Amino acid sequence: ELAAARLADLRNNNSRLMADLQHLRQLLHEEKEAAAAPLAKLGLAISSAPREQLLHQLGVATAAVAKEHARNAELVRRLQQLHSEKVDVLQLQKNYTELQNAHYEQSRLLADQQSNMATIAALKSALADQESVISRLEKVLAGAAARTREAEGWKTTAHALQEEVDRLR
Repeated sequence: ELAAARLADLRNNNSRLMADLQHLRQLLHEEKEAAAAPLAKLGLAISSAPREQLLHQLGVATAAVAKEHARNAELVRRLQQLHSEKVDVLQLQKNYTELQNAHYEQSRLLADQQSNMATIAALKSALADQESVISRLEKVLAGAAARTREAEGWKTTAHALQEEVDRLR
């Protein structure tokens, strides 16, 4: 749940960063267009302007270019920062997905183990029942063997008595 909340927060942050990135790109484009317009106007005025005015316009243009370079550097720095943050968000999303997959796999393995444990328990119970039946059968067979030996003893006695009766006749 914590990871899901973190992922939702990162996605919101990613959306905000993408909007900032688009805004910065738009500003950069507008600055380039704005910088090109005064230079075109200067080109027309250069041919008819006096030297002092041209020097003044050159100073103003140089200051504007320096200002634009500073703004461009700040925009580039901000774009790099946004890109880095986006890469971090993408890595976190990838890690979250891997974590989810590992969780699903672990849950599946746990379910398989529980199923195997239930099967083993059923087999142990069946084995115990079979051992009990075998034990009872051994007792029955031992009783039958004892009765058979006793019957053999009686047969031998009956046979000996029959021989005695036959001899006495």
